[in-house]
Amino acid sequence: MAGEYSLALYMAIGIGGALFVGFSSPKLTEADTGRTSNSVHLELVRTEASYCRNNVAGVDCACFAGKSTHVISNKSAPLSEVRYVETEVLARGQAKTNC
Repeated sequence: MAGEYSLALYMAIGIGGALFVGFSSPKLTEADTGRTSNSVHLELVRTEASYCRNNVAGVDCACFAGKSTHVISNKSAPLSEVRYVETEVLARGQAKTNC
């Protein structure tokens, strides 16, 4: 009798566990709702534009500052056991290649 329902029981536990993990983990494409305020955002744009003028040649610094600030401002919740590149390095690298 127990053997008849063991497969169904294991499947139910497996499916339930998979649903739990799927719905409890943070979304990878969803930005954090805690956006920066306008004054902090403008200061970050100025900082990135200044960095561009002083360190990057042949790039539109307005574009660079906008893209870099966008990447830095939209932080996602980190996943455990995953190593990340520093946000500024990632943002500046993406801005440099896209502008």
